[in-house]
Amino acid sequence: MSGGAADEKPSVAMDYKSFGESVTEDDKRTAIVIRDKSSVSTHAHVVECKGTGGASIVGRIIEDINNMGHTEIILKGDGEPALTQVMEAVKRQRAHS
Repeated sequence: MSGGAADEKPSVAMDYKSFGESVTEDDKRTAIVIRDKSSVSTHAHVVECKGTGGASIVGRIIEDINNMGHTEIILKGDGEPALTQVMEAVKRQRAHS
């Protein structure tokens, strides 16, 4: 009989996080954070811009997911358009590799 928790695909969540220290200067940086919910493995990459316009963020995320050891996953995000763009690119490239 199937349908138990062991049959569920691992869930990998993604989101953007901005950080900086100064309140008077613009020292803000943005990172994309990827978290494997089952192992709590967390990866983060500073990005030049949100979306797929940054250098090779999609390839780096795919490498992170592969290092987590999962072949099939459920990608989750908050629906932000730039994040959705990255998630769709990850799905497309993983499907063709």
